[in-house]
Amino acid sequence: MDDHGLWADGAARLPALTGEDRAAAVDALAAYDQAPRGTGPRKIAALVGAAAVAFPAQRVSDDEAAARIDLYQRQLADIDADILADAFSAAINANRFFPTIAEIREHAAKLPAPLRVVRAWRLRQILRAAPEPEAADPFDVDAANAEMEAMGSRIRFKPDGGTYRLPAAEPDQSREAA
Repeated sequence: MDDHGLWADGAARLPALTGEDRAAAVDALAAYDQAPRGTGPRKIAALVGAAAVAFPAQRVSDDEAAARIDLYQRQLADIDADILADAFSAAINANRFFPTIAEIREHAAKLPAPLRVVRAWRLRQILRAAPEPEAADPFDVDAANAEMEAMGSRIRFKPDGGTYRLPAAEPDQSREAA
């Protein structure tokens, strides 16, 4: 198997989960799903500030800087923090001027998904491939044996789920004598 979960023939085989493994996978997926999404305003302000330091030739007033930070906070808050930080870094390295929101989004779109997102996706695939087993209906041995007797069958069920056959009935002597 390679680093992407594919086998030599290209097939993506998913592991079968049982009992404790399934419960652990469900718990891990819940933790991934509860992880914060997007980027908070303080982090975006720090990223915009770092970008401003990288492009010192551009002079803006305090009001313009505050308006820029507010706009960037509103427009970029939906991007996860780790992706946004990498997008800002890529934009700083690639651009000659302060990056626009569109440029930062373009860089974010080119980045690979974070490992936690890949792992959450993989867990979803595994859990969907092996749905939780349904609880078996309790088997009423006495009722089943009563039905078998009513049908005239000599087969009976054991409490452990096995079966057995009743011995053949002895012929009724009173009928033979008549």
